[in-house]
Amino acid sequence: MSYFVFLVSLCRDNICDIQRNLQFSNLGGLEVGPRPASEHLEASRVLHSHDESFRSVNGELRELPPVDLSNLPLILKTILEGGITDQMRVAELITQDRDFFPKLLDIFRMCEDLENLDDLHMIFKLVRGIILLNSPSIFDKIFSDEFILDIIGALEYDPEVAKVQKHRIFLKDHVVFKEAIPIKNISVVSRIHQTYRIGYLKDVILPRILDDATLASLNTIIHTNNAAVISLLKDDACFIQDLFSRMRSPNISMESKRELVLFLHEFCTLSKSLPLVQQLRLFRDLSGEGVFEIVSDVLQSQDRKIVSAGYL
Repeated sequence: MSYFVFLVSLCRDNICDIQRNLQFSNLGGLEVGPRPASEHLEASRVLHSHDESFRSVNGELRELPPVDLSNLPLILKTILEGGITDQMRVAELITQDRDFFPKLLDIFRMCEDLENLDDLHMIFKLVRGIILLNSPSIFDKIFSDEFILDIIGALEYDPEVAKVQKHRIFLKDHVVFKEAIPIKNISVVSRIHQTYRIGYLKDVILPRILDDATLASLNTIIHTNNAAVISLLKDDACFIQDLFSRMRSPNISMESKRELVLFLHEFCTLSKSLPLVQQLRLFRDLSGEGVFEIVSDVLQSQDRKIVSAGYL
C-alpha cells in the first residue's frame, strides 16, 4: 500500500491480489440468482410513447424523465440507446439537475433496504452507463465526498457477477488512512481520498467495463489530483519543515523513520508530475532543508527497505 497516504492508486501487486480475492467471498456475499435479460430487452419494455414525450418535434431530447423508480427503465433506455448527440445531451441534463443524483441514490438506498435485486441491477446498469458518458462535469459530482460511497455501493450489484460485491465494506473496514505526517489541509486530504477511490473504481470495480476514453479520463483525474496535492504540500513551508524536523529527531523510532523516509521517497517520485520549473524549485527547497544529509543517513541504515528508498 502506498505510504504517501494513498496519493496514488493501489500498487500493481495489491491490485492483483484484490482482483483475485475480492470477489469478496471472503467478506461474505448474497446470491443474486441467474443473469437477467440484456439492457436492450429490459429497456424495450418501456412504452415508446413515453420516450417520445420527452423529445421535441425534431427528436431532440428536451428533458429527462423525473427520477423515480418507475422511470428508471426509461432513463436507462435513453442513456444506452442514444447516439453521441443524445449522450452529450443526457450528460448536460444530468449535470444541470441538482437533484438527479440525490434522488437516484435515495432510490438506491431504498432498494437496498428492501433487498430489491431486480431494481438494484437496473441501478447498477444506470450508474455504469452514466460513468461511460465520460463527462467531466458528471465526474465532478459522482466523485465528490457526498456521493462517491453510494456510487460505489450501486456498483456492487453487477447482475453478471454471481455474488453481490462488498466494496464499501472493504473501503471502510480494510483501508486505513495512514498519515506518516499529519496533513492539516482539508482540501489535500479530500483529494487523497478521492484519488484512492477513483483508482479503486478503475482498477478493481470496473476494469472489464471501462472503454479506452473513459479509462483515459479517470487516469487524467488521478494525475491531476496527484499534481495538485504535491503542489499544495510543497507550498506549505510548515509542512516541509515539520517533515524534516521529525526525520532529524534523535527520539524518532525506527518504524516512524521508515514511514517518513518512504513518504519522502513517494513525495519526490510524484513530484515528477509537476511542470519542470516547479520540480526544480521543489528540489531546491528540499536541498535547503537538508535532504542530502537525510539521504546520506538513510543509506547507512541496516533496514534494506529504507536504504532502497534512499535512492531518491
